[in-house]
Amino acid sequence: MRRSARISAKSRGKRANATAHGTSEPLNATARTSGDDEAKRLTRKQRRRQEEPDSHETQERNPLQTGDAIAKPSQPTKSPATGRLCQQPARTSETARLSSRPADVCSIIPINRLPDEILSEIFLWLLCIILSGPYAHNPSPMLDRTITSVCKTWRRVAYATPRLWVYINVSWRGQPHKYLQRYLPLSGSCPLQISSSVHAEPLPHFMSMIRDYSSQWETLRLWGYGRNFDEVDAVATPLLKFLWIVQMASNNGDNRCSLRWLADAPRLTRLRIHAQTIGPKFTLTLPPTAPLTSLHLDFTILSISTILAPLRQCRMALEDLRLTICDLQPDEVPPADVPIVFPALRALYLYRKTCRFLKLITTPILETLLLQGPGDHAPATLLAYLTRVPSVATHLRKMYFRSCFTSPSVYATLLQCFERLEQVEVLRFQSYSPGDCRMISLLQSHDQGRPALLPKLKLAIFGSSIARSEQFDDLRRHGMVCGTRVEEIRAVEDGLGELDDLEMRYRRGASQAR
Repeated sequence: MRRSARISAKSRGKRANATAHGTSEPLNATARTSGDDEAKRLTRKQRRRQEEPDSHETQERNPLQTGDAIAKPSQPTKSPATGRLCQQPARTSETARLSSRPADVCSIIPINRLPDEILSEIFLWLLCIILSGPYAHNPSPMLDRTITSVCKTWRRVAYATPRLWVYINVSWRGQPHKYLQRYLPLSGSCPLQISSSVHAEPLPHFMSMIRDYSSQWETLRLWGYGRNFDEVDAVATPLLKFLWIVQMASNNGDNRCSLRWLADAPRLTRLRIHAQTIGPKFTLTLPPTAPLTSLHLDFTILSISTILAPLRQCRMALEDLRLTICDLQPDEVPPADVPIVFPALRALYLYRKTCRFLKLITTPILETLLLQGPGDHAPATLLAYLTRVPSVATHLRKMYFRSCFTSPSVYATLLQCFERLEQVEVLRFQSYSPGDCRMISLLQSHDQGRPALLPKLKLAIFGSSIARSEQFDDLRRHGMVCGTRVEEIRAVEDGLGELDDLEMRYRRGASQAR
């Protein structure tokens, strides 16, 4: 560049001198031509040097933008312009595409190449994990804060998967109206699992907000006072299967719960009512057309006559009945009203002080029976029931006692019950001291000359208080209960939450052994 400039300046100088001396001699044509060629050659070298990257610049470039990290580099070559070694990357068509379109790097991530259907199933598995954790009561906001914030693809697939948004839990935190407006439309036409909190909204107003989706209700949990249920308008619920009512007590004599507003619930098979009653006279009105098969009633205080009318209404199809009454008030029951026959009932759980309720019913095909306190009355009540309904002894498979036996005469009554329970396969005692040791002695002692009691017994379960005694270790070591060798004797915590899981494990093991 400098040499070209000097040549040009020299030529201009000669022409200027010639003009100044009054001469008109032209420049040498050969010299002028050689100078132009030299200028062109230097210009081409300079342009080539600018286009060739420096070796240091090549090392500092972003490999994701140039593809240098993907393509295999060639051998170092010597630059003809600079004489220095520089790295010439061997670019491929893929690296060239990535170099021109850096945003395409995200598209090669394996999970982004999955079809939308598979990605949707992964999200549904994530929902199952959430439902088994601490956010099980309200998974929709958790999903909305996680998977929809990753990228546009995930957000599009999540919002296009209606089954992710079927769990609607309206709590007292936040604004219920905005919560429902956001998540109800995302559920599409899928069946809904709806739950309201005690402080969310007054029950009639809450029901009006979800009324347009009544055709999708599958599970419904409602909180409210007794008078609130009277104010709910009748609604058709063709998919409703499970209804859970939590009624709070009030001081204005609001001692009732009416479910007449469920006039059209053809699939309602499970009903659970937890009522904080403030007096023995409580009015309960069940859905008129619901074919209930499972009924759980939990009351603070109640009289026997109050509970008979609702039970008589659903007795024909009922298969599972669970009663919990902390204070059962006895009153006069007309003889014509009892006993109530439950022809399809297979499981009966009588908690707290409902053991005496066994005198008022007949269950010819009962398979599971739980009796809880008062402890000394439970064996006598069971013996009287087995005497009045002999068919129970041929169908009963699982027998649970949740009582504290304190009187020595109770154990003699228990043996009389065991003589009739020839088909029982699972026996559980959740007893407490001081009768624990006597209980173990009763189960161990058996006259060799007499036939064994409980001949079909396979699983014996005892509470943790019994398991701490030395007698229990001896019972487990011999594996004999009332003269019958059992497959397993196990101790669990004093609760029923783990009982079903224990029996399920036992059934799986027995089926695999067969």
